[in-house]
This record gives sequence, structure tokens and C-alpha cells, in this order.
Amino acid sequence: MRPPRIAMLARTPDWTSAERTLRSLDMEGRVQTRTFPPEIDRLDPVALADCDAVVCRPSGRVILQPDHLAAVNKPFFIATLSSGTNHLDDVKALPDVYIINSFGGNAAGVAEYTINLAASLCRKSSLAAGLVDSGRFEHSYVGRITRLEGKVWLLLGAGHQVQCLLAQASMFALKKFIIWHPEMNIEKFRECLSRVPESICHFDANNPLSATLRLPGASTQIIAVPCLKPDLLAKEADIVSVHVPLVRHDVGKRRRTIGLVGPAFLAEMKPTAFLVNVSRGSIVDENAIAERLKAKLLAGYATDVIEAEIRLDPELSPIWSLAITNNRTDPTIRLNLVVSPHIAGVADIDIENVSREVITALLRALRVQQDPVRSIQ
Repeated sequence: MRPPRIAMLARTPDWTSAERTLRSLDMEGRVQTRTFPPEIDRLDPVALADCDAVVCRPSGRVILQPDHLAAVNKPFFIATLSSGTNHLDDVKALPDVYIINSFGGNAAGVAEYTINLAASLCRKSSLAAGLVDSGRFEHSYVGRITRLEGKVWLLLGAGHQVQCLLAQASMFALKKFIIWHPEMNIEKFRECLSRVPESICHFDANNPLSATLRLPGASTQIIAVPCLKPDLLAKEADIVSVHVPLVRHDVGKRRRTIGLVGPAFLAEMKPTAFLVNVSRGSIVDENAIAERLKAKLLAGYATDVIEAEIRLDPELSPIWSLAITNNRTDPTIRLNLVVSPHIAGVADIDIENVSREVITALLRALRVQQDPVRSIQ
């Protein structure tokens, strides 16, 4: 019986880390690899023929299509070096094709970056940097600057990122965290707080979905709210961050999240509030956000993702287009807008963690092939 064959489609540095992880876990060389150059942007339909698995990631130039898998061995495994799997929507439903993804490998990095983005909006760091670049070393042009302390933060989601964020942000003396999830329950609420030090976390005896973080001189309330839509929760929030996975249609208990932060949600937000998106661009309505920013009905938007991320066309993303225009505007009148190219979870530590998690699961699936589980992301 021949050894399993794995095609490597991931771009560097992810590919380098994945290959290094593969070699360290497969010291005996029991798998073969077929590598593709990082700059490849088209894949021949028979390129994966006779392969048993492929390693890829969302920002790869090649998006897997059904015809790419027509000649592969079955069962076939797609290992993506990411938590999200929306870049694989076209092949998820194929028979005997299984998705292996990361469950929290880069969550700490994404949480850290979310806090950085929120603080950057409060401090108007991008506006200040633009002033310096234009030769103005005067903070008066920046306007009112605030801090995280004392703010109400609404978290849309209840997964690994939220767990890490609550632990990391527990020292910033926020007034309140509100956790929204359509299926919130006591067990999920406790999971959200599982990384917060027990010494400072005190659960409410009268409300199982409430807790208080107590620090010297400060306390932060944490409440969880189970409801189908989070729109009304936006009224109280000073900061809203998006952490839910991209779900295109209601499937079982999984609710559609495309357009979750749409016009109705945004209309409930205070004009002084900030919005941060580290999930997927299609979860928010970019047109509505752009209009509210320009109308001064939203104090700032920071995103690490855009709607047209896979096609990389600014004309398909109102926020990317607005960012380009904004950066060419006089820095004294720029919008408080931050756009980064999906870097929240790709710090060196995050890449190593995700590579080890995903490659380990892939090798286990190829060697054992017992009850492979499709991704629930």
C-alpha cells in the first residue's frame, strides 16, 4: 500500500510552518508531499490527481473548486490553516470530502489584535499617524481621545476568541462586557470565562448568566444574552466586536450570520461607538458602515477583513474603497477608519499553533480514518 499523498497549496510563511510541522510529526516519512509554488494563481483540474489531502488557507491565490477534486482519492481531506472555512464553500458538500480546520489555535492572537484595534479607535492612532506623516505634530487636530476604561463592550460570539479576549481585557477596567450568542446558556457562559483567573471572577448566585471581575479599585460586570438578533443590545455598547463565523444559511442550530451587523443594528449604535470586525467581511454591511462613518453616525470602524477578500478587488468592497480615498484625504478631516489585510491571527506563534493543530489532525485522519468530522466553523 502506497503512503498517503498531501498537496501543499498554502502560501508562505504558513506553508513553511506547515511543512516543518509535517516533517517533525512524520519523522519516518510515511507520507508524501506534492508542493506548489507560493505564487501559483491557477490550478490544473488534474493537479491533485491521486492525492489524499490538500493543505490550504483562506488567503491563497487558488480557491478550490469541485473540478479540482474530480480525480482525487476518496475519502479526501482538506486541511485549512485557519479557523474559518468559507473559502471552501464550493467543495464542502462534495461526497467523501472532509474539512479539517483550527479550533482556537490563533484565538489568543486574534483577541489581542481585537483589543489593539479597539484601543486604536479610542486613541485615534491612525489619524494621529496621518498628521505626523503630513508634517503636523499637533494632537489638537485629532479631536477627543478616549480610553477603554469605563466602556461597555458588546461581543458578538462566544467561542475561543471571546474566551481569550475576556481574559486579556480583564485588566482594562471596562464597565461591562455583554456577550451575545443566539444559543447562550449557562455552560457556554462558563466556557466564555474559562480563561479568566478564578481569583477575580465571581459568578452571580442569582443570575447564572452574570458575573463580576473584581480588581483592586475596579470591577467589570459580564452578562450574557441569549436572543436571535443582537440589534437591541447595540444601544448600550461603546465598543462592538464581531467574532461569529460566517454562515450563509440556517442549518440546524447554526444561524445565518451574513449581514448580522446591518442597517438595523447600526441604527441602534450610538454615534460615539466603535465597531471592530475580526471575523469575515460579509458579516457586516459595508455600504451601511461607510455611509454612517461619512455621516458621523459612527465614531470609528476597524476591520481586519473585507467583503472582497478572496477576489482582492477594492471596487467590490465599499470599506476598502473608502479606506483608499480616506488615506488620500487631508489628515485633519480623515475618518476614524482602520483596515488591515487579515493579519489578526498570523503572528509567528499563531502560525505555529495552527499548523501543529491542523497537521496533527490531518495525519491522524490519514492514518486512522475513523469517523472524520466535517468542520463546524
